[in-house]
Amino acid sequence: MAAAPSLSALAALGSARSAGAASVFSTFAYIPRGRITLPPALVPGKSSIMRFLALCVLAVLLAAFVAQASASQRAHHTHPHHHRSSKSKTTTRPAPHSSAHRPSHSQRSSTHTTAIPSHSRLPPTSSIARSSAHQSSATSHVPPSSSVHPSSSSTTTTTHTPSTTHTPSTTHTPSTSTTYTPSTSTTHTPSTTHTSSTIHTTSIRTTTTTSTTAASPSPSVTPNNGPQCGNGVCEAGELCSTCPGDCGACNGRFVFAHYMVAYTDIAQNTQGYMAEIDMAKSYGIDAFALNVGAQWYQTYQSLVDQFFDAADAKGFKLFLCFDMTASGSNGQPIPYTAATIPQILRRYANRQSQLYLHGRQVVNTFGGQNFNWNTVKSDHPIYLMPAFFLAPNALSQTGLDAYVSWNCWPVGSKPYSWSSNDDPQFQSAMSQLGSTHEYVAGISPWFATYQAREQTVHGNHGFLWINRWSDIITHNANHAYIITWNDFSESSYVTTFPQSHEAIQYDQTQYPHQPILSLGRYYIQAFKNNGKFPKIARDEVYYWYRLHPKNAIPAQTPYPKPSEANTMDDNIYVVTMLTAPATLTIRTGARTVNVQVGQGLQTTEIPFSLGYQIITVSRNNNVVLTSQGDFPITSSPALYNFNYYINYAN
Repeated sequence: MAAAPSLSALAALGSARSAGAASVFSTFAYIPRGRITLPPALVPGKSSIMRFLALCVLAVLLAAFVAQASASQRAHHTHPHHHRSSKSKTTTRPAPHSSAHRPSHSQRSSTHTTAIPSHSRLPPTSSIARSSAHQSSATSHVPPSSSVHPSSSSTTTTTHTPSTTHTPSTTHTPSTSTTYTPSTSTTHTPSTTHTSSTIHTTSIRTTTTTSTTAASPSPSVTPNNGPQCGNGVCEAGELCSTCPGDCGACNGRFVFAHYMVAYTDIAQNTQGYMAEIDMAKSYGIDAFALNVGAQWYQTYQSLVDQFFDAADAKGFKLFLCFDMTASGSNGQPIPYTAATIPQILRRYANRQSQLYLHGRQVVNTFGGQNFNWNTVKSDHPIYLMPAFFLAPNALSQTGLDAYVSWNCWPVGSKPYSWSSNDDPQFQSAMSQLGSTHEYVAGISPWFATYQAREQTVHGNHGFLWINRWSDIITHNANHAYIITWNDFSESSYVTTFPQSHEAIQYDQTQYPHQPILSLGRYYIQAFKNNGKFPKIARDEVYYWYRLHPKNAIPAQTPYPKPSEANTMDDNIYVVTMLTAPATLTIRTGARTVNVQVGQGLQTTEIPFSLGYQIITVSRNNNVVLTSQGDFPITSSPALYNFNYYINYAN
């Protein structure tokens, strides 16, 4: 709207108009008592010619007065301070996980929330059902909001490590840590670069990836009456390129994570679970498999109720995983029977966050291959997706609908491969049972435990996380199942909760794993988008190593050394994700190794040395990335711990 003229301006305009009128009429009219009286020469009775001429003169003067008044009005309205300015309207779209962790792992406070539904709601059978009608034909993929680390300048030289405290947020931003100076750095001169015989470099994915995405656009909430991007439901008009948050739903591929309900990560309440859900969503995880043990009525029911409340509010999916290997309290049998399992399932069947596949409520197990699941199915319709410990040719007799394989680690001294872990046989067994029977491939970064009940290492892990994801994508598994979200007792967790009771109990506070999940997001996006990898839009480097060699002598040995520990390599493992070729410099202890790495994702491993580990990426004589591990490698640890420390920089 134009600004209104001030009172003083209006008064001045009125004065100007009055002066103009007086100059026009003063020579031939005067105005006594409000009447206009013509001069004597113009009164009736004079000659008609004189009257005609007088009227003409009067008409001309009146026209001049009108023109002058119009010009004055135009001058007022075209004053530069009265121009109409157009308002620019900016609409801010809420990100699905506002900063509120990633938790907090939960990083994660989602600005797109769903009201908790009534328990009388019918089962949302179409909420996460496989759909082929909306598969994307796009050649590019936009990462989800949770998809990439916060963007940073390509000249970043600070060291980044995951923060030790977590609050809900949409992404996990590693905090800058204090640089540790290796004690050997002042007395040792870096040796020359290792020869190719001691360096193993393998290109996993290069510039053939096709996405044109920027670093991490946030999925948006579409206008009312349209599809909602990021709500886990494939709706008409959604494509992977425009709505990565629902890409898995549109392509019928989901990523699950095994969650130990008994463990305390942030807090065992609705708010704590909401924070972790935000974190999981930001990395592309679609649902948690809630592992519940023997004490259902004493412990788990209340916790699971709160978990479903949190998932309902966050638009996340859950399903129960009955741990059929758990022992009951005080030697009592576990409460999971053909009669009690349907009762427990009905408690959550109408919850918005309950996962359904092919129109049936999903049920997962750990073990339970000798249980009569057909009896459960006759009482309550379920989609049985168990982890049975059976040979592939024995699965058809169990009544299952899908199979989750936990055979995702190397076996003994054999290196990992898709075929050596029996994946082809399990996958074939499912396809032979029919189109609704699906193969769910387990994936885990590593497995190591050292405690009274078990001392185990599952082979040489190395780049298992990358190799396994690559195979899952290449061989078209129906779904992926991360083992695990938070099992600190077995080192398989992909989260970072250093204040967790279990992290402290199992001596895992020095071993953050969340960066492995950040790296996994690159593969999760490709898995959900039919193998189309996102574009690497900025430089990143990840690295991991153990904090002691396999032949270290600990100060205490309360339990035997894990037998398979001798199959492990004493290496530092580095993953570069680069926008252009660069030089990777690995300083391990007092030794320095330079490796030329190309554009894209590549892996490099070299034998590690005692001391601190420092990673640097340089390009054109400029340092692009640098990071130093928080903890050195030592030959005299307090206890055996074959877990891995992981860090990254971007």
